[in-house]
Amino acid sequence: MRILKHKKLYLPAFSIVAVVLFLLVIISISTYRNLDRDKRQVMYFIHRQGLTLLRSIEAGAQTGIMMHMWQEDTVATLIREVAKNADVAYIYFFDQQGKIVHHSDISKEGQITTWNLRALEKDWVYSRMNQLPDDTQVYEIAKYFSPIPSPPHISHHREMMPDDSTVSPHQHIDDIIVLGLKMTVYDAARRADFHHAIVMA
Repeated sequence: MRILKHKKLYLPAFSIVAVVLFLLVIISISTYRNLDRDKRQVMYFIHRQGLTLLRSIEAGAQTGIMMHMWQEDTVATLIREVAKNADVAYIYFFDQQGKIVHHSDISKEGQITTWNLRALEKDWVYSRMNQLPDDTQVYEIAKYFSPIPSPPHISHHREMMPDDSTVSPHQHIDDIIVLGLKMTVYDAARRADFHHAIVMA
């Protein structure tokens, strides 16, 4: 009958295991930091894209106001045209009572927004993540609609701009515009980056 003797693990074997564990920790930390940096860069890009679209709408409104062509149907047409962008989920205006007065989806008009009106201040841009009923992630950007530039920027165009007495309700000066951007493409890219990081690790 043979008796099996336990072989002792030598110090080099423990050293190898320790080095492997240490490298795994380093790789995990590095991967997490890279993914977090990528996420922040993506969110920054999405935010800039949203601001560009909002300012394009305001620029279009400003042109319409200056040419006396800005009407209620112009508002609806403008936001529905911009909403045709593949990355845009929706665009809408809501008034000081929180009522949606114009929406790229007509069926949503007249509903009450989920934004807290009291928390919104002029000259600020707000953002948040929203989840649609179909689980689609949407990045929302909201700000007071300001198609008419502030006085310091329009002193040399004063004769072209309407004064306060001629500002009509359809210009939506005190309304808030909300733009929703789809996160589908960005989420897919992040998942691909995560899977790649796992394979590399």
